[in-house]
Amino acid sequence: MSEVDEVKQKIDIVEVIGQHVKLTKSGRNFRALCPFHSEKAPSFYVFPERQSWHCFGACNTGGDVFSFIMKQQGIDFGEALRLLAEQTGVIIPSRTRPDARKDERERLHQVNEAAATYFHDQLLNSPDAAKAQDYLLRRGFTAETVAAFQLGYGPDRWEALKKRGVIEELGPF
Repeated sequence: MSEVDEVKQKIDIVEVIGQHVKLTKSGRNFRALCPFHSEKAPSFYVFPERQSWHCFGACNTGGDVFSFIMKQQGIDFGEALRLLAEQTGVIIPSRTRPDARKDERERLHQVNEAAATYFHDQLLNSPDAAKAQDYLLRRGFTAETVAAFQLGYGPDRWEALKKRGVIEELGPF
């Protein structure tokens, strides 16, 4: 059984939605004023047997406990799963080493920084960048602005970074 199924099995949608909305029993189901739009008559229904909800009003939307939490809190599925798993005691295993993503982000940051430095240097020092320099002057860019935003110029060659060793010094991807 997947973690998603395990959370769904252990959680009661009426209890979860009831933490956010005042539910009233209506036969086998529950109803309330929709939490996602303003209304005077209840159009929001929770169906305990199906573990689902639906708004028959302006929203005309519905779903399961995950979609309710996602919409109510403005989060994505992964965050909703983690939140509900925590409430039910279901452990979500980590699929990657915590440091692996950090290392990858740091490495990508280094590549981007090296590329930005290279392109900025091209703008300032390459004879090929004369048109780009003229364009920036016509647009009113000052030397301070060019430096502050590290504006750059990319030569019309796709292998420019590779030839300069910017990519090789960081190793293969």
